[in-house]
Amino acid sequence: MRMNLHAAPGLLIILAIMLVFIAGCTSTTTSLSTQPLATQYPIEIVSISEITYENGGTVAPGGPTIKITLKNISEEPIVTLNVTLEEGGPRSFDYDFDVNTSNPLFPNERISSERRCIGGGWGGGITYAISVNGTMLNGENFAFVWEPSD
Repeated sequence: MRMNLHAAPGLLIILAIMLVFIAGCTSTTTSLSTQPLATQYPIEIVSISEITYENGGTVAPGGPTIKITLKNISEEPIVTLNVTLEEGGPRSFDYDFDVNTSNPLFPNERISSERRCIGGGWGGGITYAISVNGTMLNGENFAFVWEPSD
């Protein structure tokens, strides 16, 4: 019996994807950082975590799934919010928190978004930053870049 070697890479990809689905995903996270942000901005970065799969692994085919949790620490609702995870090189990953005038982030509310970071190289001292900008209901804009402290 001869196997078509051109079909082997495709079969391996399908098997890897099936393994991820079979293993399942849990809400367990491995924290990358939980350093609170100074209160001079309306958003606190509560956590940045890598999703852990039931088999104990964190890296899925293509790259890890990173979850970012934020909190509105101002007294004003936030009506636009743009967040980018910037990996220590040329890669960046935009997160969608679905915050808008119809769905504002109210004071003291937390919100999370997760994203598969295709090609992201996490761990092993890779530097990263979180770029945050948005607008509050009163029209005030804010923007900052947060980097974890050592």
